Amino acid sequence: MNYCFKRVALAFASAALMLLHGCGGGDIAEPVAAVEAEAEVSFTGTAASGAAFVGAIVTVLDSRGQLVGTSDPTGADGVYKVKLKIGAVAPFIVTASRTNADGQTESLVSVAESSSVTTLNVTPVTNLIASRLSASGDPSRLAAELAAGTARISPASVAAVVAEIRAILAPMLAATGQSDTNPLTSAFTANGAGYDRLLDSLNINIIPASATSANIEIGVKTTGGADGAAPVVIQFRSGDSIAAITTTNNITANTVGTTAITSANLVEAGTSVLVTEFLQGLTNCFAVPFASRVSGVSGTVTSVVGTASAVIAPACRTMFHNSDPATYLNNGFVVERTSSNTGAFAGLFRSGATGVVFSQGNYEFARANGDLVISYKARDAAGNENFDALAVRKEADGKLRAIGNLYTEPGGVSAYHQLRNFATLNQSANDYYSSGYTVNVDNNGKYHHVEVTTPNGSTVTLWPTAGTSFMVFKIGGVTTGTNFIRLGSAFVNTGLTAAPSTVDSTALFFASPQRTDDQLAAIPAQSVWTFKYFRTANTTTIADVSQVYRTRARALTIGELRVKSFAKLVPEITTYFATNAGTTTGVIGLSANVPVSIDTGTGGDAWTVPAGALPPTQVRLFGRYNGVGWDDAVNFGSSQRKTTVFCQSNGVTDAHCSTTVPTGYASGATMNGLHLFARDSDGREYANFYALYKLTPRP
Repeated sequence: MNYCFKRVALAFASAALMLLHGCGGGDIAEPVAAVEAEAEVSFTGTAASGAAFVGAIVTVLDSRGQLVGTSDPTGADGVYKVKLKIGAVAPFIVTASRTNADGQTESLVSVAESSSVTTLNVTPVTNLIASRLSASGDPSRLAAELAAGTARISPASVAAVVAEIRAILAPMLAATGQSDTNPLTSAFTANGAGYDRLLDSLNINIIPASATSANIEIGVKTTGGADGAAPVVIQFRSGDSIAAITTTNNITANTVGTTAITSANLVEAGTSVLVTEFLQGLTNCFAVPFASRVSGVSGTVTSVVGTASAVIAPACRTMFHNSDPATYLNNGFVVERTSSNTGAFAGLFRSGATGVVFSQGNYEFARANGDLVISYKARDAAGNENFDALAVRKEADGKLRAIGNLYTEPGGVSAYHQLRNFATLNQSANDYYSSGYTVNVDNNGKYHHVEVTTPNGSTVTLWPTAGTSFMVFKIGGVTTGTNFIRLGSAFVNTGLTAAPSTVDSTALFFASPQRTDDQLAAIPAQSVWTFKYFRTANTTTIADVSQVYRTRARALTIGELRVKSFAKLVPEITTYFATNAGTTTGVIGLSANVPVSIDTGTGGDAWTVPAGALPPTQVRLFGRYNGVGWDDAVNFGSSQRKTTVFCQSNGVTDAHCSTTVPTGYASGATMNGLHLFARDSDGREYANFYALYKLTPRP
């Protein structure tokens, strides 16, 4: 499926915070006597973010930091039960965690101030409580802080934080009838109604920014607005006071900012159940044997070329609007598989997609026409996982069915983060981070240009160029090779005070001025971007088509990015780059008439994935041939550690592929960059980019 809605924000996404007086939980510092559990103590409750937090293990750490209880994995209802060891010492930190195939762990934290607690929920809102009690604002560090004595938890401190959260969430609590609900201890069911509807209506994000502070955003998923309407958000830092938070965000009993929050403009009750049912339906579709799923399958073929009419399995056809796959349209893609393996739901036409399981669905936002955008996880039979989003429509029978965004043109925006390594000519002292957004339009020859209005109202323009698969920016009237807006950048070496824009290529797009971390943190997760498409023959000021996109997550601040780990090439490859680069250019010459094997040269793994890093799912090569830029990419499963990149012509004017072996490279083609690309469950994208060229400082 095509990533299109670029990329809303998962409701359970690392949840977050809340307030108290001016700083973390240390403000409430009354002495608390540790109480040892002398009899059997058990916690039970619901782990959910609207949708049940399926497949999570719930662990309990006591005030000494000792593990005193572990649950079985949560089921489809998100319910858990954990029995504590005799002698466990209150208070307790309860964490629900699940780890995806790519190694990314999603966690929600809750707090029990005493052993008398029996019902204890674990949700994004309890994560807010944990954040506020944490000295750092990071819920994941609360247990260690409690054991070290830098955080204190008592009945009084917990009650104070709960009261503050009620003040911050007051409009949404009132609209869902949950003003009197205790977010920690009031039992609820993950059925999309009542308190679960509240969770469905919130998108809570906490991102640690330093050892003592976290950036927090609560998005309110309102319905009924225009596609281009600005999102409703509450933003603050973990140390902000309750008065500052409510005043700055203009929170009243029934408003956030200038938006009235009512039951009518929040998600319909029961939506999370419908999302789960829809994803189960997709799973059932992909469980149908290949030859029964689509027509035209014979013998041992593993894929077929076909259109929507070739989808014959009732279990698959009924997953689409009006039970007709031909009604699906998403960024110009329809249900089909072409000879180049493109098309929406192209996996229907491949035997290798049989057995894909769809899960972890969440409602993201509503479009102006009432369609819902949902996010989900897809796991194939080999264990590779992918996160995506798509638009569905609620039909007369009350079921959700896939319809797509109904856009005719390709497009989208992603929060994008790059570690740029200079691997040749001993230039590694110039390695730097960049954070911003990629603005994505296929370079398919259909457009004269595309104007993109950013969330702050400024306009950037994409232009076609020979060789690349995507449209690019111009700088000073000169076509570049990039669609990445670098809003913030900083050298890896914190001792360097100059800006990376002063040393790197003029072909890169550095926003001017560069944004501060505070400015980056203020960008909403679901930021709105408007694309205006001018077709090839259109040189007027009136666009042929206009489309609106929302991101799923904001770009990280540089401080947030510095704590991230990246997959990296093995030393054999970086050494090869260093020793085989052009002595004056730094580029790598490619062998003629063969594809590029990304391995050690003897078949060994090409990259490693350090703890905390996301495994790559794409390698993209960048280069030049006869003065014209090109790029080629290969996608693969998250468990893969080496690959081969085949040359791919990007149009009749692109000559970088061999004329005798089309999958190989033309004699004289050079490579000036390689990136290892990964995407997290929130839709943020990360690339470790190996720059293979000589730096030319800007004038």
